[in-house]
Amino acid sequence: MALRSRRRLRIIAVAAATAVILIGAVLIGGAMILDMSSVAAQIQRKVSQAIDDEWVADITKRGFDGKKLLQSARDLIAKHSKT
Repeated sequence: MALRSRRRLRIIAVAAATAVILIGAVLIGGAMILDMSSVAAQIQRKVSQAIDDEWVADITKRGFDGKKLLQSARDLIAKHSKT
């Protein structure tokens, strides 16, 4: 399966999992307080990690240091995201 197709499937999986959690929270009603932002963030981190790992492996196969490039990108995002 193409890399792009797998990414799309993972994005769809995150959306579906988030929807299931939201529906569950609605069905539970007032019996439980659920911080959806943290749950959605946890799901997103897990899916993102799989995509990152796949990207690093692909870039490394092409002869680049995938881990170093990913860390550099993360560092730049952190640096420029600060207010």
